[in-house]
Amino acid sequence: MDEEIRNLLKKGVAAAKQGDHETARKIFEQVIEQDDENVTAWLWLYRVVDDPDEKRICLTTVLQLDPENETAQKLLIKLDTQRKTSRANEEVLPGVTRRQLQLAGLAIAVVVVLLLVIIIAITGQNRARQAAEATQVAILQRAPTETLQARETATQEAATNLTATAEIVMATQLALASPTPSPSPTRSVELPPTWTPAQSPTPTPTVFVRPTALPAPQLPGIISGWGGRDLLNNGFLEARVYELQGGANNFTTITDDPAQHVIIDPRDGLRLIYTQSFTMGGTGLFAINRNGSQPDALSAQWIRTQA
Repeated sequence: MDEEIRNLLKKGVAAAKQGDHETARKIFEQVIEQDDENVTAWLWLYRVVDDPDEKRICLTTVLQLDPENETAQKLLIKLDTQRKTSRANEEVLPGVTRRQLQLAGLAIAVVVVLLLVIIIAITGQNRARQAAEATQVAILQRAPTETLQARETATQEAATNLTATAEIVMATQLALASPTPSPSPTRSVELPPTWTPAQSPTPTPTVFVRPTALPAPQLPGIISGWGGRDLLNNGFLEARVYELQGGANNFTTITDDPAQHVIIDPRDGLRLIYTQSFTMGGTGLFAINRNGSQPDALSAQWIRTQA
C-alpha cells in the first residue's frame, strides 16, 4: 500500500469518527478507485453509507476478497436481520405494517379454522339427534303392533287352556255320572243227584229245587250335575248333587249361579268343580263346597265370545 492511499484512509477514518459521513464516503470511494481490493476501505465505506443495499455491496465485496473475514460475516448477518425487521415494520397500508398484516392474517386463519370445527361439531350433533329421533319413532311405531300381537297370543293361549280344562271337566263328569254296571247274578244250577236203583221194583223220582232269584241291585252314592229351568237359554243351570239311596233320586241345589260341567272334586269328594257363564260373555272355572260354602274362582281368565 503506497503512502498516498494510507494518508487517504487516515483522513477518511478521521472524518467518519467525527460524524462527517459524506466527506468520509468520498475519501473511501477515492481509495477504492485507486485500489478496488482494499478491504479496509470497503469496511469503512460500509460504515458511512446509509442505504442497506450499498452496505450489502460493501460486505459482499469484502467477503469476495477475504472469505474468512469474520468482521464482514458478522456485519452481513446483522444487516440481514435488520433488513428483515425493517421489512416487517414497513407500512403496507396506511398505519398498518407488514408484521401487523401478517398477524391479522394468522388470526383470521385461526378464526376460520375454529368456525369450521364448530360447524362440523354442530352438524354431527344434529345428525346424531336426527338418528336418535328416527330410532325412537321406529320403536314407538313398532311397539303397538308387538303389544297387540302379544295380547292376541295371550288370549289364544287362555282360550286353549280354558277349553282343555272344560274338556277335562266334561270327561270327568261323564265318567262319574256313568254308573259301573253291577254284575248280573249268576244262577246256580244244581245237577240231579245220582241215585242207585233200590231193590224195590218201584223207583223213587228225584226232586229238583228251583233256585231263588236275587233281589234287584241298588245303586248307592252321589252324582253331581246341573238342572232346572234354562231362563237365559244358554245351557247353564243350577249346580246340583243327586243322592242315590234306596232307588230314590234326591237332589240338593248347591248354588243358584248358572253352571255347567259340574263334577265332584276327585281329591276329597267334598267340593264341586264347575264352569260358570259371565254376564259380559265367556266362562270361568269355579269350585264350591257341597254344602254351598266357600265359593272360589279357580281361574280368573275368561274368554269373550265373538258376536
